[in-house]
Amino acid sequence: MKKIDALKFGTALASLSFATLIAAPSLAQQSVADDAGLEEITVTGSYIRSPRQSERPSPISVIGQDDMREIGAADIADLTNTLTINSGAQNNPDAFTQNLTTGTESINLRGLGLASTLVLLNGKRQVSSAAPTDEGILFVDTASLIPMIALERTEIFKDGAAAIYGSDAVAGVVNFITRSKFEGLELKGEWQGNTEHSQNDLKVEGIIGGGNDRTHVVVAASYLDRTSLTTRERDLRPEAFRGVNGQSVSSITSTPGNFIFLSPPIPQLNPSNPDLPALAALFGALGQGNLVVPDPQCAEAAQFDDDVEFAPLQDPFLGTGVNIALPNGTGGFNGTCQFDFARDFNHVPEETRLQGYASLTHEFSEAAEFYGEFTYARNRATRQTSNFPIINPLFIAPNNPFNPFTGAALFFVGRSPGSGQVDDFFTNDPNPNTFAHNTYRINAGMRGDISESWYYDVSYTRGINDYRLNSSDGLDLQTNLALNGLGGQNCNPATGTPGVGNCFFYNPFGSGFLADPSATVPVPGVLDAQGNQVFAPVRNSSDVLDFITGDINIEGDSDLTVLDGVIAGKAFDLPAGPLGVAFGFQYRDDRLAQDQDDNTNRGNFLFVTAPVEDFDRSRDVYALFAETQIPVTEDLEISAAVRFEDYGGSIGDSVDPRVAVLYTPTNWLSVRGSFSTAFRAPSIFQQFGNQTSLNSVEDPRDGGQPFIAINTVGNEELAPEESTNFNVGFTATPIAGLELNVDFWQFDFDDIIIRQQPEEVARRALIESDPNFDPTLLGRDVVLGPTGGLAFVRTQFVNAAGIKTNGVDASVNYDYDTNIGTFRAGIEGTYVNKYRAPVGVGETIIDAAGLRNSQNFAAPIPELRFNATLGYRNGGHNFVTFVRHTDSLKDDQNCGGGDSPADFSSPNPETLLCDGGLEFAKIKSHTTVDMQYGYSFGEYGPLKGASITIGAINLFDNAPPFVNTDAGFETRTHDPRGRMAYVRLISSF
Repeated sequence: MKKIDALKFGTALASLSFATLIAAPSLAQQSVADDAGLEEITVTGSYIRSPRQSERPSPISVIGQDDMREIGAADIADLTNTLTINSGAQNNPDAFTQNLTTGTESINLRGLGLASTLVLLNGKRQVSSAAPTDEGILFVDTASLIPMIALERTEIFKDGAAAIYGSDAVAGVVNFITRSKFEGLELKGEWQGNTEHSQNDLKVEGIIGGGNDRTHVVVAASYLDRTSLTTRERDLRPEAFRGVNGQSVSSITSTPGNFIFLSPPIPQLNPSNPDLPALAALFGALGQGNLVVPDPQCAEAAQFDDDVEFAPLQDPFLGTGVNIALPNGTGGFNGTCQFDFARDFNHVPEETRLQGYASLTHEFSEAAEFYGEFTYARNRATRQTSNFPIINPLFIAPNNPFNPFTGAALFFVGRSPGSGQVDDFFTNDPNPNTFAHNTYRINAGMRGDISESWYYDVSYTRGINDYRLNSSDGLDLQTNLALNGLGGQNCNPATGTPGVGNCFFYNPFGSGFLADPSATVPVPGVLDAQGNQVFAPVRNSSDVLDFITGDINIEGDSDLTVLDGVIAGKAFDLPAGPLGVAFGFQYRDDRLAQDQDDNTNRGNFLFVTAPVEDFDRSRDVYALFAETQIPVTEDLEISAAVRFEDYGGSIGDSVDPRVAVLYTPTNWLSVRGSFSTAFRAPSIFQQFGNQTSLNSVEDPRDGGQPFIAINTVGNEELAPEESTNFNVGFTATPIAGLELNVDFWQFDFDDIIIRQQPEEVARRALIESDPNFDPTLLGRDVVLGPTGGLAFVRTQFVNAAGIKTNGVDASVNYDYDTNIGTFRAGIEGTYVNKYRAPVGVGETIIDAAGLRNSQNFAAPIPELRFNATLGYRNGGHNFVTFVRHTDSLKDDQNCGGGDSPADFSSPNPETLLCDGGLEFAKIKSHTTVDMQYGYSFGEYGPLKGASITIGAINLFDNAPPFVNTDAGFETRTHDPRGRMAYVRLISSF
């Protein structure tokens, strides 16, 4: 973005004013439309009041309470996931790509990014969540807005609106309007449950409102209790993708684990183990570091998993461990202990939500009305996670007392015990992660009519969000001390003796949790003070497990302060109507801080290996804007707006204009068009933040996809993103009850801010043939483990080329009244014609429409999404059938296709083909049918004001299409739950 000074802003504003003035002479022969019977209101996208409520020069969707109830929307995420213009919102708790955001919900209009949709509450900004996505994006958590019972309607402005609202309004605006004028008492209870599994939601809500001629108060509250749906309970992977005994192999780091031999065993030291001579011979044949064998007790450990049945195993080295599949080896020592960690996660987390809303208005006079509102949200979520793998294999000394491979130096490749483990070591919840989100918001202001045609509105908004994440991981320093007998809270490593007194050993072998609790082994070469042989307990105690395990604690705080002011009215009358104008200002103070625990700061964890720095940053933003509506003729209206916004520093300032035209040649047809520019400043996190996430990264040398730590650091030199938007469309109502809407839209989004792809950084560091090969990255930004595998990648936020996308929104709705009731039918859909985006920061541009986009920054972009509705209402009876369709996707992470295992050739994100020309795997299209019946008891009788609704989402239990990933489905596109039945009771007084 180029810096633009105040002189340029003044020039733009003067041009806008000049345009309004020169319009006057040309309208002399036009007449003024008679709108006296309509109340003048403001709608999202404009500050100018207008009686033309149904016709606007920009595409706006309005979703009311009845609409939300008819689609079975229990929360805002249900509404978001129904929108055909939404692509890639993160509303499912994917532990593999969304490490911090469990318990939050978001919106992603046009797939342009979570931060490119501006979310408003009653036209005012809302604080962003302090929990960033894995890509470092900050967004408004819609799960922390208001109780659903307090929501009157949702207005979606489907065009760039930076000229009115400023940064973030690139893809559009979603404005949630509350029931601030509600009177009476309404109570609602809703139960929603999975018909095939145990997961269910129970939600209770209430709203009360009342007052007198001058004062009005509304208070609402809701409570949600949600139980979990685990991947163990609902495994979405087809049978063909599961290994021996129905188990899938997703990792070779397991518990028990595998061992890499650094020296040969010495059979003479343990003649009772007949396998040692063969191992020594294999070591000599393969060479140091190439012999890998599983823990001898791997198969025995597997019996702790009640969900798996195993055939008798003849070879102890071809065994399995908990959640693991038999290896592919057929003899000798070719097997490995392999782990299916995907079974330890959640499709739906256990969650509770408490939300509150209160509003107060008091009219002192027509010229002065006070308004205020307060919202509060307390969200708690618990997500299961497997115990974490150890990124850098641990060294086991030859004289380790528990080493069954006598005399051999080893590397241990496995997993930390996890905080959920106990003395018997195994639970179905080895490492629970907890997420706490608290959001507070207060808005207060004064508004009133200065005259019959002018009004003002001045307000103050303060929003605070804090979140806390707690998990656990093995501690690097402590684990290595314990492997050498110097573990324990009261052991002094400098003066202690291994295995003596308060110093304990950690046993990483299977015997560490399978041995008899009383079993001990001698510690070679270690005597106590009396000269007696020291013996170490074989089985790990709780004290040892606690010593080598540490809590991961991440705390984040986001703070937003906004001062707004606007004055709007009619400048003067033109022959076709009054010329409307609005002027305003805005000041924003944004603050973001993150505080990590000491072990995270130092990088002292075995999985999250990278050190992460704390930070606390803030910035001020100043803005001025102006808007006008010009009635050129009775049938033609031109709207224009311009906004100047100044961030200072390296971001600078910007001027963004907007021009829109509305033409209504007949009373049944209106044609609209708009052109605007928009921008989005880099977030504080993208400039100054520091984050380590855990993701699967493809090793460019062998195609392996290990889970490793990815550290992303901020970039103070980021330029803002810029967008040019264009829309043209029409609305037609040729007959009573029939409405047709069509809009063609286009966004050119430049200088987009992305996190460097870890695979791209790894290629540049490791592949000499890469055109951007840079050997200095190895050891600094790309770190290899002791065995040569990827262990760590550092990335940063950068500006990439841009996105060019266009498509069509269309809807048809028809209501038909008969003597037996009202029938209604409708269909709305979005077709994405093009979504051209760069691959990383390079020059290669691809068309990402129709792709899953797992290998680039874009969201999954189905080319076609549509919803169809068929309803019938008669008296208190209401029937609704709702059909949702999502187009198929090409999976740029996997090759092959269908419901069989994917080909193991590597996908190329630039050619959109796999090695050898093989096409990407296909993610099938998905169609679901919802059905609902409701009955309202009316205003008379003992049940007056009450209603009951029963229904089912995904009535035919159509499972989400399979994706060959750990989750088994595309988490940003599909719903994993299956058929959900619900009952809703509402009582109004």
